[in-house]
Amino acid sequence: MPHKNLTGSCNVNCGCKIHEYEPVCGSDGITYFNPCLAGCVNSGNLSTGIRNYTECTCVQSRQVITPPTVGQRSQLRVVIVKTYLNENGYAVSGKCKRTCNTLIPFLVFLFIVTFITACAQPSAIIVTLR
Repeated sequence: MPHKNLTGSCNVNCGCKIHEYEPVCGSDGITYFNPCLAGCVNSGNLSTGIRNYTECTCVQSRQVITPPTVGQRSQLRVVIVKTYLNENGYAVSGKCKRTCNTLIPFLVFLFIVTFITACAQPSAIIVTLR
């Protein structure tokens, strides 16, 4: 497995250990390898037992604003993301949750294309042999 460089300009002088895997989810929605590589300075415990890290220099502070849904259709939802580049973000222990809603439609599409290709193969072989 090739060696990956996990350091950046925001954590290069932190002396982070890249062999310690302790994933943290940043406020920007990105999972970082460990709190040090996210540039986090302070840590504390939440009431649920999950560690909260603050003053993370590699994590951009991001605030998601959703307008009220009064008068909007449920399928259409506008999400405005404000990114504050001069402020440090925060992180919580654990990986960020990712939802992939396109896997099932992709598999159905792949099955249909494979089925059509498989049905066309025998006739293409017969035409080639004649």
